[in-house]
Amino acid sequence: MHSPTRPQVEICIVLYRSADCIGDALASLPPQAGVILVENLPGDGSVEAALSVQPDAVVLRPGANLGFGGACNLAIRHSRAPFLLMLNPDASLATDCLEKLVGHLNANPSCAGVGPLVLRSDDGTIDSAGMDVLAPGWTRDRARGRPEKDAPKAGITSCLSAGVLLLRRDALESIGRFPDAFWADLFLYNEDVELSFALRQGGWELHFLPSARAFHAVGGSNPPRRPIRAMAARNRLFTGIVHLGWRDLLRPMGLFRWMWRIAMDAPRLADNFRLPELRSALLPLAAQLPGRRARIRKRVR
Repeated sequence: MHSPTRPQVEICIVLYRSADCIGDALASLPPQAGVILVENLPGDGSVEAALSVQPDAVVLRPGANLGFGGACNLAIRHSRAPFLLMLNPDASLATDCLEKLVGHLNANPSCAGVGPLVLRSDDGTIDSAGMDVLAPGWTRDRARGRPEKDAPKAGITSCLSAGVLLLRRDALESIGRFPDAFWADLFLYNEDVELSFALRQGGWELHFLPSARAFHAVGGSNPPRRPIRAMAARNRLFTGIVHLGWRDLLRPMGLFRWMWRIAMDAPRLADNFRLPELRSALLPLAAQLPGRRARIRKRVR
């Protein structure tokens, strides 16, 4: 009996209150695309909505909310393809987007991940075009909110958003991040920035490809809440602590910029102590910092 043909690319999608948007995301994919769905909120109707469009999709039901990174890792663990597309359920692809992203990775063996130009579905302005690093852990989305004509040129970028991101399996394996590509205990926000830092420190490049286009239905999820903002600030700080190097501190203004970003986030960081749902996670997460930092430093050497 022959084993199924190994697909070149598989799409990993985390479902969470996604019943109203997942149909558009799946309808935008090539017919032959392999899809892996992770149900992060059991019983919310997202799986049923997805299967009505993509009945052959693989559905993983962990029975609990694993967070974004944890759910992505679960999908990656079940994948077989050399390329993995991380796709938000409220994002969709232009007709040739996936083909261009795959072609780019095939043509650039030093590239670990490539992201398209993501435009907002409502007004066509830029939602994601790669990120610039402001300080270790803190980033800024390039050209966000500006018209499409202002998109940066194709080339190397510091970080990429996991909203629409094609990753090379070999790159994750080479830095010890397969199948657990994302730092799952961050739970939500900045996992893609942390992985971007790890890939670059492992000697890989990240590329932005504006000729590949995708679309994001901004507002398709719930608006930010106080715990979410606090969690994002915590994750920025912890990412910075893990990946901060002496070169960052010795660069002109490097230390000042890092401390300034911490000061700006101070009220949100303080909420991690004030809010019970976040306070319980703080010490277990902090305990992981030395080990993660040691692994990064070992790979850099």
